[in-house]
Amino acid sequence: MKGGAGKAFIVVLVIWTLVVTAFMLMNRALDLEVFFVLALIGALVVVELVDPVSVQPRYIRWIKYGVGAGVLLFGWIVANKVLEILAR
Repeated sequence: MKGGAGKAFIVVLVIWTLVVTAFMLMNRALDLEVFFVLALIGALVVVELVDPVSVQPRYIRWIKYGVGAGVLLFGWIVANKVLEILAR
C-alpha cells in the first residue's frame, strides 16, 4: 500500500477493533458474532472515509472485496439467527 490513506485505514481499523474488544471485555459479553458485526460496521465507515472520489487506488479495490466478503458473512449470521428464532 502506498500513501497515507492505506496505512490510515489499517491504523483506524485496528484502533476501532481494540475499542470494541475493550468494551466487550468490560461488559463481560464476549460474543464473536457481535464483535464481527461491530468490526464490519467500523470497516464500512472507514472505507467510506478513506475512499477518494475521483480515482480508485488498487488497495481500495481489495479493501472493498474484503468488505463484500464481510457483508456476505453478515448475511449468513443473520440467516442463522432467523432460523434459530423460527426453530423455537
